[in-house]
Amino acid sequence: VRQNLSLSSHVRYIKRDNDRYHVDEDRYEFSVSFWYVPIEQLTISGSYTLADNSVDTPLAYKRYHLTDPSSLFLFNDIPYDDQSQSYAVSVSYMLNRRLSLTGEVTYTRSLSEFDSSLDSASVGDLSNIKIHRLDTALGLTYLYSNRLSLYAKYLFREYNDKTNNAFDGQFNAVSIGLNYSFR
Repeated sequence: VRQNLSLSSHVRYIKRDNDRYHVDEDRYEFSVSFWYVPIEQLTISGSYTLADNSVDTPLAYKRYHLTDPSSLFLFNDIPYDDQSQSYAVSVSYMLNRRLSLTGEVTYTRSLSEFDSSLDSASVGDLSNIKIHRLDTALGLTYLYSNRLSLYAKYLFREYNDKTNNAFDGQFNAVSIGLNYSFR
């Protein structure tokens, strides 16, 4: 029995400047993943991803009761930041030549916020969220022929809003489908 191991990673930086609307955005992404086959029937893969995004844009913040006409043209520079970290593991086991069983777990932590210095203007609290999400899935794949396979998968997702529970909840899904190769 031959063992196989593969490691990969990528780093990406994206800078977007929109002079027309005065929006500046910086995005950093880092990812590392592995694929491991300890025995012929078993495949294990996993990944870690970190994404960080910063946006600076002017915002026309208007109050309902204006004190003078000049406030119609007042723009505040509003910095916005978000970050997410994701951990994923998948295990696939071939029960026989035609049938395989797959289990997956993904955990994601995300945080997004307007700059806290804007709290005095009631803007800083508009989008301060901190969410933890857990996805678990279990699936079967049946190889009908060399070109056609059928699959079924159950997914359970749980959201946990650490800031104010507005996004707490659970989600269940079942998917079925087929894959066809045109080779």
